[in-house]
Amino acid sequence: MLSAIYLPSKKSEAIYIGSIPVDATAISTGTYQSITQLGGPIYETVYALHEPSIKIKSPSREFIISDTVCVYKEQNGSVCQHLTGTFDDPLCVYIYNGKKILKDLSNCSEFFRNE
Repeated sequence: MLSAIYLPSKKSEAIYIGSIPVDATAISTGTYQSITQLGGPIYETVYALHEPSIKIKSPSREFIISDTVCVYKEQNGSVCQHLTGTFDDPLCVYIYNGKKILKDLSNCSEFFRNE
């Protein structure tokens, strides 16, 4: 479920500026983090309130533990590779403008425990 954000206007109505997931956690003033799992990947999205809108900070992250995705080795890469993340061998992916870039696993360390 999404939480809608409205700003008061000079008129007698509120202006809708976007939505943030209800389970999002405030990480600083005007900035919220949402971590969700849909199927195999775990997604992190950071939302920032910027009047008069809500912006999704880039890059977003994806921790893939049970899925095959098309990822690029570099941000300016032109050919993606289909790689599979598993519980034993997960993938860490940054998403820039919809393009999934493979990153070192340490970039997603808060999604898993090293025990």
